[in-house]
Amino acid sequence: MAELASDNWKGSAKYWEKLTAIYSAKYDSNPYSYIYLPLANALANLGKVDKAIDTLEYGLALAPGSRAAKVFLAQLYYDTGKEGKAKKLLIEVVDRWPDVLAGVSLLCKIYKKQGDIKSAQAISRKVSYYYPDSPFVQKMADSYISAPEKEAEVFEIPAETEKYEGMEDGFTDIAAQEAAMPLVSSQSGSTNGGAMTGKKRETLLVLESMLDRITRIRNEGMTW
Repeated sequence: MAELASDNWKGSAKYWEKLTAIYSAKYDSNPYSYIYLPLANALANLGKVDKAIDTLEYGLALAPGSRAAKVFLAQLYYDTGKEGKAKKLLIEVVDRWPDVLAGVSLLCKIYKKQGDIKSAQAISRKVSYYYPDSPFVQKMADSYISAPEKEAEVFEIPAETEKYEGMEDGFTDIAAQEAAMPLVSSQSGSTNGGAMTGKKRETLLVLESMLDRITRIRNEGMTW
């Protein structure tokens, strides 16, 4: 019964009223505190959206470093029909923090609504670099890619993947051979030594190619 009462309490109007009172007291004592964010959240959960927006705007004016507060404010703008203000704020956030998933997702939604699929594609593809293992993020990025582009990627990726997979298998073999081989003088004309040098060179080239690709992706994804 105690657990049931606790569950009923959390999320109730009285619960948010209690939190609002606590956060308000703390915020009044230090208006430069980031407590304005949970305060705005409590106000929004009480249905006081306009007051929540005022709190976020005032808080960000004094302590503007919270990207979570900016995304939350943009969401409230969007929910109350202020799409232009939401878009402007989200562009600022995504330009500075391209890995903010909530901000990218909402901005993509606005771009799609306005028919600007190209912009949605650009930012969704960029954020997918930060979350390569997230099905949600990859699905979101794919949803803004046109059919011809998807077909092109299908044909390009396997050849590259095959090349790297083949080299990964080769890395193990080379390492094993190196461990088993005696040290060879740099002046030695041994055929085996020469063959091993060739394999090492090929491996190095592939590694350099992979490193260059990773660096390029990171640079594209971290444009501030």
